[in-house]
Amino acid sequence: MQREIMDLARGSLAQVESSFYSAFHGGFFQKLFPDFNALNRCNQGRILHLEGDALTHTGKVFAHASQSVSLFNEEDFFTLLVAALVHDICKPQTRQEKVDGKVTFFGHAERAANQCPEFARNVGMDSLQAEKLQWLVARHMHAHDVKKCNWGPKKRLEFYSASAFPLMRELQAADAVATWMNLDGSNHGEVLRDWFVADERVLRGESEFGD
Repeated sequence: MQREIMDLARGSLAQVESSFYSAFHGGFFQKLFPDFNALNRCNQGRILHLEGDALTHTGKVFAHASQSVSLFNEEDFFTLLVAALVHDICKPQTRQEKVDGKVTFFGHAERAANQCPEFARNVGMDSLQAEKLQWLVARHMHAHDVKKCNWGPKKRLEFYSASAFPLMRELQAADAVATWMNLDGSNHGEVLRDWFVADERVLRGESEFGD
């Protein structure tokens, strides 16, 4: 199963996105990940997720994550791809729409993380890959807390020091750029990735500049 998913991630952004939809319409993901089909037509609201429903978002995250192939060994790259596919899989179960029209998905990361051991078995991951997958999915919303400086220096440094953080950095960048682009045309994913790097350097005493 690893080879099939890796093959979907070959090519340009447009090619990978096209492969993603072909696999979805062929039922490939639904066989591996229960409830994957529910991402289709799961409305995310019109405040942040202007790209479309949760399936559209997942396809874009997967495509952007695929462009990180040169950064990792095969095992870690595969873990990143699977995380991109399942990080929001529980959005349909946790979706709530407020009176003002704002849509929330509180708890979707934790719910998806609880299913990760099953997902890992379904795609043939080893124990280390499964551990990293669960860590990535459980914490993929933490970047928002880090960027807002809701965490103190010690907690942020622990986050950056985790063995799977390089994968998290790329997952977060892919998630960000798949959600929206800055009005000036700059790449929101690149901005987030650069912020992580700069903040870690500050915390490790490698730079004199603060947050």
